[in-house]
Amino acid sequence: MDFPSRNGSLGGRSDGKRMIVTKTPPARTDGQGEVNPMVDEADLVKEVVYSLLSAKGGATSTQQVQVAVNSSLIQIAKTNFPLVVAAVFSALETQKVSDQHKLQLLRLLCQVLETRRSDAEGKPCEVDRTLAKNLTRHLVAEVLVGAGDARQRAVADVLVELAPMHPDLVIGDLLAGIASSSAEKSEKEKLPVQLVQILSEVASTFPLSLRSRLDEVLTKYFALLQSCRGGDLPVLLLRAWCSLSVAMVCCATDRSEPLDVSDPTFTRDFAEASKVIRSAGKGGAARALPDDFKKAAQILGAVFALVMSAWPSWKDLNLRVAAVETLGHISLVIPKDQFLTNADSLLEHIASLLSRQGAFTTAASPFPPLRLLRGASLALQACIDADPEILTLESTLQTMLSSLFAWAALRGPLQEPGLSQEALQSQAELLQCFEILAECFASETFGFLLQKAKGSREERLASLMVLRHLLGGRAASGAVNIVEGIQQLLLDHDPTVGLMLGELLVAAANADLLGSGAAEAAKAAAKTEQVNNLINSLVRLTARSQVADTDQGYMPKFVSKGYRSDGPTAEEVRSRAGSIFDQLVDAAQSRLSLRSILWPLLLKALMNPALLPGMPVLCRTVSQLLQCARAKAEGDSTADDFEGASLGLPMGGLGFRGLGFRV
Repeated sequence: MDFPSRNGSLGGRSDGKRMIVTKTPPARTDGQGEVNPMVDEADLVKEVVYSLLSAKGGATSTQQVQVAVNSSLIQIAKTNFPLVVAAVFSALETQKVSDQHKLQLLRLLCQVLETRRSDAEGKPCEVDRTLAKNLTRHLVAEVLVGAGDARQRAVADVLVELAPMHPDLVIGDLLAGIASSSAEKSEKEKLPVQLVQILSEVASTFPLSLRSRLDEVLTKYFALLQSCRGGDLPVLLLRAWCSLSVAMVCCATDRSEPLDVSDPTFTRDFAEASKVIRSAGKGGAARALPDDFKKAAQILGAVFALVMSAWPSWKDLNLRVAAVETLGHISLVIPKDQFLTNADSLLEHIASLLSRQGAFTTAASPFPPLRLLRGASLALQACIDADPEILTLESTLQTMLSSLFAWAALRGPLQEPGLSQEALQSQAELLQCFEILAECFASETFGFLLQKAKGSREERLASLMVLRHLLGGRAASGAVNIVEGIQQLLLDHDPTVGLMLGELLVAAANADLLGSGAAEAAKAAAKTEQVNNLINSLVRLTARSQVADTDQGYMPKFVSKGYRSDGPTAEEVRSRAGSIFDQLVDAAQSRLSLRSILWPLLLKALMNPALLPGMPVLCRTVSQLLQCARAKAEGDSTADDFEGASLGLPMGGLGFRGLGFRV
């Protein structure tokens, strides 16, 4: 296999053994007979690149050789980006090699293109327009001829990486390929599924690449959505509109970094970014939608209307779930009036799908599809942004809370081994739905959850999980009665419930919900007593010597807590209780009122022989509080007494000295 050298002669040959150099070109001069070292170095780099590619395609090329060659070429690309791209494309275009070698070259080309993102030296990281044009056409042709799945994936990755450098070329050729494929579809309805998917990936990965041709892309996708009748394309197109909605918002707001759809806060971030479009024309010139995006907004409105009118006739569950996700995304972009006109039907559709547990539950995924929950959270956010009162009509809020909680109670805060990553993301999105509702309807949401805490064991665990999540977010300020509301759970001797109460106590402490504030003396004393009850319950768990037989029969396990499927052992309960006390001490460092509550309870516990199994945990907790107090004293020049009440320590040191603590 031969490769052209820099001067057109054969610079080397791979014969399955070592590289044989057949001609050594003379050094370049600067025109005056002097050797130019820069010219010579450039030629040598070029020779090295082509030699490496030759070695990569050799008959005896092993996996180790492939890895070494790729690593070398990627390093060279960091300072010679255009050269390496051109060389790899030349090998890809001109060589008669196996499909496997083409796949390897495509993956290498993608890795080379990715180096432009991390170029620390500011070297040129663009490819020539002519090269980009030829490369794009070659890759689109590869898709149209129907290469294997692995090659299709590699081609898609290369086109996505190429799009930011020459967006007009890449998007133009993709649109042309979609148009030609649609026009030539056979009786079997051959449709441009791969090209549609690639363009959608460009929209989600580099949204600003679409800016110059956004209207054209939206128009083409709308036409495809109107004309498609079956196969994989309807679901793919509906999912594509999610990416296009996000891309439009990024383009309209000049957001260079795409919104991270895997982030649990995506719904909130997307809603915030969408305000510039949804409020267009309603807040003066500063809020006016740019002219370039008015048509795009109209197309999105048309898509919303089309999907809303079509979904009742769809029987395929996957299609209906995809419709919910699409409608949720577009709900935050279209005018509020159009959304509110359809909000009741959309929420009814979401609740109907959420009620079909049997259709969605599998061994690998005990939660609804992530796309269904993502659509639900976006639709709920759209309702609250447009008019929260829409959720209070005809018991809609209660219906949504019940539908969501049914899934939380199905497995609660627990998981079985082998859950997929999507299932864990679904659980996070489920909690996000509760948080969206709690921010606007705190009294109703917390009241609902506290009421559910009086139900079955699964409902108690699920309500504690959701409450713990809410106290860690922006909805925490609405949980003013949380300490009082969970007192009845102290009667439950289940260690799992007790540990979750301890975690909820930590969350309440971090949210500053344990203090009585300016409440009258009677209410303040009552709340202090309630907090004492929760801490004493946790103290008893540190000394748990055995777990009752009735506690061992619960099959699932704590998420990320490492409990066995047959329930926590006494040792595991004590260990987890100690970890919760560690978190409680961290919360107490900046909260004098909490330290004042902890000290007398811990000292009393240390004097109790019945709590002997918990002494290691309790002593460690006291030691941590002492270290906290010492640090406070050393940082406070006004503190005259290390054991003073200002530090949250009990007055007088007899209690500590009697226990052997040195203070």
